Amino acid sequence: MLGQATCGAVFALGSWAWGLGYL
Repeated sequence: MLGQATCGAVFALGSWAWGLGYL
């Protein structure tokens, strides 16, 4: 459960940073 939440948070942060870099 904790690992899944951490993976989700990392994915959200990564996609957000990727979106900023893409823009």
